[in-house]
Amino acid sequence: MAYWWLTGSTKTSGWSSYASRYVAKVMRLYEAGGPTGVAAARRYAETSPRIDYTGRWRVAEHASYRGDEARYAKAKNASARFTFVGSKVAWYGPTGPTRGKARIYIDGKYARTVDLRASSFRARNRLFSRSWSQPGAHTLTIKVVGTSGRPTVAIDEFLVWD
Repeated sequence: MAYWWLTGSTKTSGWSSYASRYVAKVMRLYEAGGPTGVAAARRYAETSPRIDYTGRWRVAEHASYRGDEARYAKAKNASARFTFVGSKVAWYGPTGPTRGKARIYIDGKYARTVDLRASSFRARNRLFSRSWSQPGAHTLTIKVVGTSGRPTVAIDEFLVWD
């Protein structure tokens, strides 16, 4: 369970005793609400009904994605709109040499453009986060830029805190 929670994969073979103890410690903190007692995040997979996709989004499989799957799009202006209630949100997904740019909007207002390009593929990264002083209803929209030669933008999951 702990390894799946941290990495999205069920493969645990080859762990050192140190790694096993470390993951057990992290899981105890998580189950207790974190090191400061703050409530744990709610997770919303790429299949959540809270995400409204426009354009063509396909399923990608990789053992390191949470739940072994993510959704991706390559076409310019394909978008994913995630609605939630909370005081903080984070978007997780892959980076790599074939990954492009995405424009991020919060509550309909442009926030910034995120470049997902990296020298090597890495399945799980915090790509964007935003927080507010009080919980409230919000919308996070990801819009694919369609970057030439590397258009891919993917969503593994969103995390939301109260």
